[in-house]
Amino acid sequence: MNVFVTIDGVQVPVSSISSVGGEVELDRRGVFDVASQTFEPPVLPTPGSVVLASYRFLEEGPTTSLYQRIFYRVSTVASDDGGGLIETPLAKASQTNTHEVEKIDWVWREAVRRNRFILHHGGERVKVFIRKAVGSKCGCFSETNRQPSSDCLVCYGTGIIGGYDGPYDVVVAPDDSEKAIAQSNRGRSFTHSYETWTGPSPLLSQRDFVVKLNGDRYGIGPVRMPTNRGMQLQQHFSISHLDEGDIRYKVRVLDTSTLVVPQTRYLNPGRGDAIPMTTEREAIPDEREIRGRNPVFENYHRR
Repeated sequence: MNVFVTIDGVQVPVSSISSVGGEVELDRRGVFDVASQTFEPPVLPTPGSVVLASYRFLEEGPTTSLYQRIFYRVSTVASDDGGGLIETPLAKASQTNTHEVEKIDWVWREAVRRNRFILHHGGERVKVFIRKAVGSKCGCFSETNRQPSSDCLVCYGTGIIGGYDGPYDVVVAPDDSEKAIAQSNRGRSFTHSYETWTGPSPLLSQRDFVVKLNGDRYGIGPVRMPTNRGMQLQQHFSISHLDEGDIRYKVRVLDTSTLVVPQTRYLNPGRGDAIPMTTEREAIPDEREIRGRNPVFENYHRR
């Protein structure tokens, strides 16, 4: 079962549930507000607080349907002279999925590496949330119309508890389109959509979404995957700006570390435009040190 908890009318996230003892543990971590660039403390009960908890009972057993994001590690198992079993360590086995026919050769591997080099030097760094397809079914799922609730804050309209996996660090091609404000019979709306591309990992699909450093969220459209003999090389897709009323804006971002990439680039609290340069290497004398003009330089200099 899952629980919907409010304290004095304010919804609070649940960290874990002990169904045997009927105990609900609240999430005591704060939330970083992207708009104000401030850290909001968690909402916890105090003497006199009104705490309400709504329970939902779910069917047992997670969904087991296979999906393109399910990866496997193939290991070799054999018997030794003493009759015991020996197995290749999983850490030494490469990942594979059901869509791969053959492994990529060195020519295309070099093409992927060069595309990654271009993205790291000229691309836009975003966070991507991947829509769940495997997991425990949410209690809002209607057996009548076979659809989840579109405003559920447990599954965010996906039907699977948690809704989305992530965020994951992704570098996409830079924005090359104009933004516009359109007037319609429903009022003014902000429109911004453009075509972009990224590398082969992680695998994206329609209805995933990305979060930019300024907090704007963009939905991902249909994804095209140029391949070579079954191996994905790139992912091309269009992204469109999501209205602030979209349920995907309710997916929580916990702290600043989930918004900032790479690790050498950080934001000063309260100033989203402050991006200091941190390419100084103390172990190298200044007369021999080669410094770049952007934080990405240090990643390549380190290699």
